[in-house]
Amino acid sequence: MKHNWFICMLISLAMFLAAIVCVMVMFAGLVCWPWQLSWPQTEGKVTNVDLPSKTQLRFTYEYSVEGRPITSWAFQPRSLSTTVKEGSKVTIRYNPKNSNDSWMQCGFDVVSTPFYAFLSVCFFLGAFFNGKNAVNRLLVNDSAQI
Repeated sequence: MKHNWFICMLISLAMFLAAIVCVMVMFAGLVCWPWQLSWPQTEGKVTNVDLPSKTQLRFTYEYSVEGRPITSWAFQPRSLSTTVKEGSKVTIRYNPKNSNDSWMQCGFDVVSTPFYAFLSVCFFLGAFFNGKNAVNRLLVNDSAQI
């Protein structure tokens, strides 16, 4: 086929974008979403941990902004139950325009962090080798036409 290199390049681009998404999801689990990096941090405290499903926990936490107490909640993977418990201190990032909008930093999750790291590496390697294959096909097609 004449345009096999183009299809390989599109697949490589899709794999590269998938790897970027996996890195972002992993980073969000460890710290926060990239667009929340500029949000101020404060210390919060987990006040309640519920188990609404087999795979997720619902953490209720409290923090204060300018002396005003705020209660919020976040769904996180169930595997965090070993590291984040009721009464645990957590880092909270909150939106400076709306302090009720917040993100609870949980840190390393023994299940999802390695999973997303593995997926990211696989997608990056797949994108690299598939892209290399696309370049090789392009070069072979160009040299065959000379």
